[in-house]
Amino acid sequence: MTSGIYAYYDTLDDMIVYVGQSVNIRKRHNEHFSRRLYDVQKVNSILQNNPERYSLIILKECEVGLLDYWEITFIALFNPKFNFTNGGGGIKGHKHSDYTKDKLKKARRGRKITETQKHKVSKTMTGTGFFHVYKEKNLQCKRGFTWRYQYIEDGKLKRLGSVSIVKLKQKVLAKGLPWKIIDESLANQIIQNELGVQS
Repeated sequence: MTSGIYAYYDTLDDMIVYVGQSVNIRKRHNEHFSRRLYDVQKVNSILQNNPERYSLIILKECEVGLLDYWEITFIALFNPKFNFTNGGGGIKGHKHSDYTKDKLKKARRGRKITETQKHKVSKTMTGTGFFHVYKEKNLQCKRGFTWRYQYIEDGKLKRLGSVSIVKLKQKVLAKGLPWKIIDESLANQIIQNELGVQS
C-alpha cells in the first residue's frame, strides 16, 4: 500500500493535468477508473474516456499527516487544469460553477512541463531520473529495494520490476513500452553505479 501524492500526465500535450492524494494510490487509481464512480469527479470521466492518453505517476510517497501539505505544494507547482481547488481537501462543501470552471480551464490551458519542473518531478520520484520508474522497498533484496516501472494497460495500473535498472529497461522495451529519461545526470549516475563505474 503506497501513501502519497499521485498525478496524471497527458502524454499527448506533455503536461501534468491532475494531482491527487491518497493513503492507497493503487486503490485510488482504480476508483478513478470505476464505471460506478464515472460522474463523481470530472477527472474520472476524462480518464475513462481516454485511458491510453493519461498516465499515472507517483510524485511523492509520504506519511498520511503530510498528504495535504504535499498535495497543495504540487498543485501550486504544476497548476494542473483538472484540479479545481488548491488541494489539501479543498473548500469543504464548495463547488465551482460551470462558468468558473471554464475560466479556470482557459487560464491553465497550454501550460506544458518545463525542464525545471521535469527535474523536480524526477527528484520527487525517489531521484531515479527515469519516467515511470521508482524504487520500492524490498528487505529481501541485498540493496533493500527493487526498481519498479509503472504503466497503464486497459485502464489498470500495472508494474514491472527488477533488481537491475538495466534489466528493467530490457523488460520494458520487450513489452513495447516507452523508456524515457527525464534527468540525464541522475539516470547516468544510477547506471554507472550499477556497472561499477565511478562518476
